[in-house]
Amino acid sequence: MYEPDPEDQLWTLTQNFMHAPIEWKLYDLSEVHHLTAKDKEIFMLVEKDYPLRRGLALVMISYKLQVENYSQMAEDFIRKIYNIANTPR
Repeated sequence: MYEPDPEDQLWTLTQNFMHAPIEWKLYDLSEVHHLTAKDKEIFMLVEKDYPLRRGLALVMISYKLQVENYSQMAEDFIRKIYNIANTPR
């Protein structure tokens, strides 16, 4: 049986969507999630690979490069502060 994590976004969204107590089971052998509510049933595959579209891949790479750039800038800035703080007066 799957124990829901209150921090999990999927769990939160399904709780908000269904507006009713949910029973959530994970069948290990078939790797299927089974959600049951008052009048709904949802079956989800545990592992599924979805190919990225070119546009989404470019956006992800762009954000990754921006983060790496900001990290490098922050590292350089910290190094300069450290050098200034450690210069003899």
